Amino acid sequence: MGQADILSFLLLKIMGYKVVK
Repeated sequence: MGQADILSFLLLKIMGYKVVK
């Protein structure tokens, strides 16, 4: 996994969390 992939994954998790909340 590259650095960009990890950042994108974290961003998706954070956005998804905000949407669920």
